[in-house]
Amino acid sequence: MSKCDIKLYGVHLAFVILVMFTSLGCNSGPVYKGKSAQTWLKEARRASNQPDLAWGGEAFRLNRPVLHSLGGRKVKAATMLGMMGKNCVPRLVEALKKEKDWKARPGIILALGECGADAAEAVPLISEYLGAEDMVRCAAAFALGNIGPASASAIPNLKNAMERSSSNAVFRTVGKTAIFRIETDVQVLIHKLSGDRRDYHTQDTVYQIGLLGERAEGAVPILVQILDTTFSEMLAKQAIEALGKIGPRASDAVDILLQRARSPKFGVGAFEQALCACALGRIAPYCDQSEEVLAILRELSNSKYENVREAAAEAIAAIEE
Repeated sequence: MSKCDIKLYGVHLAFVILVMFTSLGCNSGPVYKGKSAQTWLKEARRASNQPDLAWGGEAFRLNRPVLHSLGGRKVKAATMLGMMGKNCVPRLVEALKKEKDWKARPGIILALGECGADAAEAVPLISEYLGAEDMVRCAAAFALGNIGPASASAIPNLKNAMERSSSNAVFRTVGKTAIFRIETDVQVLIHKLSGDRRDYHTQDTVYQIGLLGERAEGAVPILVQILDTTFSEMLAKQAIEALGKIGPRASDAVDILLQRARSPKFGVGAFEQALCACALGRIAPYCDQSEEVLAILRELSNSKYENVREAAAEAIAAIEE
């Protein structure tokens, strides 16, 4: 495990079947990054039945989403469908209702979660899977957290599911993070960042913003500002991690992350470079600067520091998948 794999976050997953949509009589749907919804769904389906899906507790302690342990194609397909937002929600809801294969359900559920608040109508349906197989209920908990405050009605069911799963540390961890994400107003956290800027307060707030994932898109400008101006090594690292957790919606941070990857500001820079590589691996596959990012990551893959080489290799794989 590389040193950038430090803090709890929990999860990010992926998806669904082209055949199901075809049987529903749907057309190819919206297009994103040059591919139709059907094409992204086909890629997600191709990866959804891997026999060695890693759902151990170790995966849930990683800084990157658990989703990455389930295959890069699935991650990318899920994210792309989420970027299409509201246009995909009715199709995903219908597919989840009709899906018979439990192994395919996590992907559909997480695809809905990637749609964020646009998937509010799916909250009651997703809640029904909190008592399902481990992989399915973890996906359901994460999706509810990703949808955010619109999932508030699901909190009692989520808490009950956690009580019934007292021996399952993985699900309880995912559930706790989901409840935090549902109950927390990102605007309140952004306001806190704009006010008290003492390092020890700001570090905690930045960490909480990171837990909100893509819902914290509005915090990207202030995180970039922090990263550009802070003299605190710990605060800089927290900001880099938070940007990586926000993921594709933090594309405006690519320039500052590249700058810090080239010329780290603190100490020998190995830890900072590794964190930048991790963050770029989450953001760059979906932005227009992927070639520039790959060039820097290839330089980092030759670093004399093992953690930097590992982080760069993982990021390159995520972008080239």
